[in-house]
Parts: sequence; structure tokens; C-alpha cells
Amino acid sequence: MDTIAIETRNVDFSFPRTGLTISSLNVKVKKGAIYGFLGPNGSGKTTSIRLMLGLLSPLKGTILLFGRELSKVAPGIFSRIGTLVETPSLYDHLSAFDNLRIVQRIKNIPVEAISESLSLVGLNDVVNKPVGKFSLGMKQRLGLAIALMSNPELLILDEPSNGLDPSGMLEVRELLLRLNKEKGITIMISSHLLSEIEKLVSHVGIINNGALIFQDTIGALQQFQQPLLHIKTNDNIQAVDFLQTSLPAKLNCENIELVIDGDDEVAGIAKKLMVAGYDIYDLHVSKGSLENIFISITDKRQKKA
Repeated sequence: MDTIAIETRNVDFSFPRTGLTISSLNVKVKKGAIYGFLGPNGSGKTTSIRLMLGLLSPLKGTILLFGRELSKVAPGIFSRIGTLVETPSLYDHLSAFDNLRIVQRIKNIPVEAISESLSLVGLNDVVNKPVGKFSLGMKQRLGLAIALMSNPELLILDEPSNGLDPSGMLEVRELLLRLNKEKGITIMISSHLLSEIEKLVSHVGIINNGALIFQDTIGALQQFQQPLLHIKTNDNIQAVDFLQTSLPAKLNCENIELVIDGDDEVAGIAKKLMVAGYDIYDLHVSKGSLENIFISITDKRQKKA
């Protein structure tokens, strides 16, 4: 049995009018993984997903689903895949049940799948409530219920957290973790919200300007992760100007932040500030965020170009 759910081999594609180009895309999503497909808006995430789903045809390269070439598989293979692209298309005047009933009839899925899917996403107690009265988080969960109706092995989600407040993001994140753990569903999720994805994924692919610049486990990103020193003084504005004469310090809300190579730098920076007459109210070190890692990787990529 093939252990790869999705694979692209040296895939090229371009939109001449927009200038967007996908170049030598080599994505590999292992079965059972939660794969974060990350990158800024306009980096090629959605175009790549459309290629993987056969909605666009590559100019070059091969796309495989469950080990079989996309160009040679029967349409029935897509019953093994559930998709949710940004905001689901729903009928607000209909109930949750009736929205799923329409899909059930179109796809000729057993009617029992409706209640099973609603229960899976935690909406079985609002089956008769008009969707127009749902929160954004509930609508996203209903969209996932639609994607889950065919009992898919693979979920492909494009920006599923768009428009959600922190509570809605938490709802969707917990649901995806549960689906992966309890149902063994492989999940590929694209997003530009790196801090949210960091809490969810097991594997990461980073795309920038149509090129895949990193692909590995979330743990492998540790090699790019530099410690971040946070400092609060009696005068952060003056202190950051003072540090910037020799260090890459920046002001972030109520703290001064700067990337350091290791803990041995901390004492030297603290002494430098105290000698200059600044009082230090707080000083601590944290691991760099996924956003900082992304910036680090893309900067290295640009310097090599």
C-alpha cells in the first residue's frame, strides 16, 4: 500500500496575465500527516491545490493521488478526498440538515452520512437551525461536515480559518486534530496564518513566489529557530535606539526584541543597557515564532538567488 496521499513531481504552471508561476513543485504529503502548506498571500498555495485536484492542468510534471497518476485515475478517486476552500458555499435560509441533504442527493451518498457528519463536527444539536444564524466557526464546521460526508481518507483545506475570530479558530483546530487522531484522516491545510498552523501540523511545506523552499517535519524547523530576547526597560524607545547602533533590536508593543545566537549574549546585552543608565524591568528568552522562521528561510533563499 502506498504511504503517500499526495505527491507532485517537478510540476510547472503559469498564469501569463498575472505573472504567477509554479516552478518545479515537489510536494509530498504522507498518509496520516497533518501537512501545513504555508506561504504569504499570492505565493501560489491555492493554484497548487487546484493543480492537485485536477482543476488546473500542469504545463510540466506529474501529480499523484494515493500513488496513482492524476491524469490516469477515474473520477471516482475524488470520493476519497474532501475539500473546503476558504468559505463554504451554504444556503443560509436552509437548516444544517437540509444543506447536507442537497449534497447527499447529488453525490448519491447514504442518507445516514448526514447525521454522522453533523455529529462528527459537533453540530448534531443544531440540525434544524437556519444556517444564516450560525457563527462563522459553526459555518466552517458545517463546511467540514459536507467535506466529510463521503468518509474521505484525505482532507484538503484552503485557508479554512479565513474570517474566524480566535474562538472560531480554536473550534476548527480542535476538530481537525480530533479527525486526524480518531479517524486517521490525512489533512493538507494551506494558510498564511503561520502562528495558528504551528499549533496544528506535523509536517510543513513553505512556498514563496511559486517555489517550494522548505519541506519537512515541524520538528525539523528547529534548525532555523533562533532564540528571541525580550527586554522591558524604563524607556524602551530610547533604549531600542541605543541598542540599534550595534544590534538588530526592534520595538514590539511594550518590549524590545532582538534575535540572539545563544544565552551567552543575554548577560552582555543586559550589562550594556545598565551601564548606559537604563533600568531593566523584564528580560526573558523565547523560541522564535514560525513567522520569524519563515522570514529567516525566505531571506536565505533571496540571498542565494
